[in-house]
Amino acid sequence: IAAANVEQSFTLPSNTKRFVLKNRGAGLLKLAYDAGTSGTTWWTVEPGTTYDESEIRKDSLTFYIQSSNGSDVLEIISWS
Repeated sequence: IAAANVEQSFTLPSNTKRFVLKNRGAGLLKLAYDAGTSGTTWWTVEPGTTYDESEIRKDSLTFYIQSSNGSDVLEIISWS
């Protein structure tokens, strides 16, 4: 996540059934499922913690994320 407080999107591969996100940076991550809401309606992924979802029943899933810090790293693992 290159810039602080700038929403970025990430689309998981088609037919993803489960994913895990790990905040490897120092910033607070704000995560949302609707474009334009990562700064207003989000849930938080604290530095060093993970967030996961399973039993996803969508063909395609995009999430929107921003960090309070620039140059943070978000690790993403997904399963189809």
